[in-house]
Amino acid sequence: MTYYDEIAEGYEELHGEEQQRKIKLIKAELKKMHWNIKKEDTLLDVACGTGLTTAPWQCKRTGIDPAKKLLEKAKKKYPEIVWMQGVAEQLSFPDTSFDWIISITALQNFDDPEKALLEMKRTGKGKFIISFLKKSDKREDFIKKIKKYFVIVNKVEEDKDLIFFLKKSNLK
Repeated sequence: MTYYDEIAEGYEELHGEEQQRKIKLIKAELKKMHWNIKKEDTLLDVACGTGLTTAPWQCKRTGIDPAKKLLEKAKKKYPEIVWMQGVAEQLSFPDTSFDWIISITALQNFDDPEKALLEMKRTGKGKFIISFLKKSDKREDFIKKIKKYFVIVNKVEEDKDLIFFLKKSNLK
């Protein structure tokens, strides 16, 4: 059982308001950038939790998370979304499966953040939104790895997160 399975019952009470605030900010930035998520687009939310960051998008959505109990809550609340148990470092999708890949406030929780970034890059077609806690002691390393595998189109510093709007880099 993961830490997130243990806190599943109170997860939304702990993180709900904060995650919804981040999504609102992300949507506002996307609008400014003229990046539009279309109804026919596919979106993968890596480390989706209870679906708070997956549900607000009006497109074909898939959420993946290692915490079974968080996914159970997501399935009950949002049955129209595809939910899968799994880890960011080993995404079970073919190359370029998704138009959009998002991962909100999760990078600092992955066992191997670099492998997770590579998996997101592999399964994404081109646009990515990835954030992590800015107080993370791995902050500089995360930024270096993001720059290594993606093109940073925009970066926003939110209350607790650094949010990156990325495009696929042709390198590596």
